Amino acid sequence: MNIETMIAIKKEFSISYSAISEASGVPISTVQKVLGGITKPRNSTAEALAKALTGFIKQGSPRWMGAVSFEELLISHDNSYGLSKAEGFENKSSGEYEVSDYENLPEDIRVELIDGYFYEMEAPTKKHQVILQEILIQLTSQIRKNKGGCKVYMAPSDVQLDESNKTIVQPDLFILCNKDMIKNSRRTVGAPEFVIEVLSESTRKKDMTLKLNKYEACGVKEYWIIDPNKEYIIKYFFENMSLTNIYTFNDIVPLELYEGKISVDFSEIKSEIMDEFGE
Repeated sequence: MNIETMIAIKKEFSISYSAISEASGVPISTVQKVLGGITKPRNSTAEALAKALTGFIKQGSPRWMGAVSFEELLISHDNSYGLSKAEGFENKSSGEYEVSDYENLPEDIRVELIDGYFYEMEAPTKKHQVILQEILIQLTSQIRKNKGGCKVYMAPSDVQLDESNKTIVQPDLFILCNKDMIKNSRRTVGAPEFVIEVLSESTRKKDMTLKLNKYEACGVKEYWIIDPNKEYIIKYFFENMSLTNIYTFNDIVPLELYEGKISVDFSEIKSEIMDEFGE
């Protein structure tokens, strides 16, 4: 994890210098100098700071990250479906919901199920869609050019990450290389090799904490978090966290999954956004 990424995480999660110092064991004066961009840390110091900051990312309760109960889903949708706890949910509460409960919800109630909790999803913005479409085009064309066997998919597409029967997510974009997983046309069962999530206000905490932890634990190899408003990308490569870095929309970002042979040119995406929205 480079210094720029550490600074971005500190700012994103509003972590104080004193809290970082306490968690890392690094003197607060050193923390201030390193994360203030004043001095370059020793390797041992950088490793301690990176470990502490990763720990802060992994904190957060389901409610803090936006989990909702079945009753709250009914209220938010005015219970127009006449659903009740008597229809399969009578003996369950948040943390206990399963794939069968997810499948019993009306199709136009968009949620993700993570560790037994429901997380409601909002429709993506047009800017969100443009970013994903452009990434899809770039990745698909490069994979085909290199005659790769991997496939790129976009939401909405269900991914049952593990065998716990309590998790189904809909990543914004993901890559599958396992042929058996590709052949399953209904849903993906297992962890994709590569995942992208584009942040929104409603998903920010979940994407940057809960999904980060879940993807790493379930075997995703590489995870990108894209902030469309602040125009940065945090790239996590779980097999070697030292390669975790932050990039901007002016950069070409390589996929570690392909050893850098395939990349996404975010300057082209930025240009497309400027042409379409004038931002």
